[in-house]
Amino acid sequence: MSADAAISVLTAPNSDGALAELAAVLVDCVEGGASVSFMAPFSQADGVAFFRKVASSVASGDTVLLAAHLDGRIIGTVQLGLDTPPSRIAPTSRKCWCTAPRAGAVSARR
Repeated sequence: MSADAAISVLTAPNSDGALAELAAVLVDCVEGGASVSFMAPFSQADGVAFFRKVASSVASGDTVLLAAHLDGRIIGTVQLGLDTPPSRIAPTSRKCWCTAPRAGAVSARR
């Protein structure tokens, strides 16, 4: 297992695989009781539908989507809203696998 998570910018998370991995992180957060603006019951299909909207916002240039990867899978995600007042970029959402090992993903994004 890798010691640290790698962070990347997802420019077009439209593939079924990427959407499924992003959705799995969100489902894990909701099931773990994280305060991420969604409540249980929350399904994988709900997560995919949400990230399809995020992908649309990324494509339009209104959002930057970052992902933390560990051992070839997405374990965390951060969205930065760019459709904000001048000189301000706002983190709009942060999520990380509740069950992810301490891989530096959370501390790297703070």
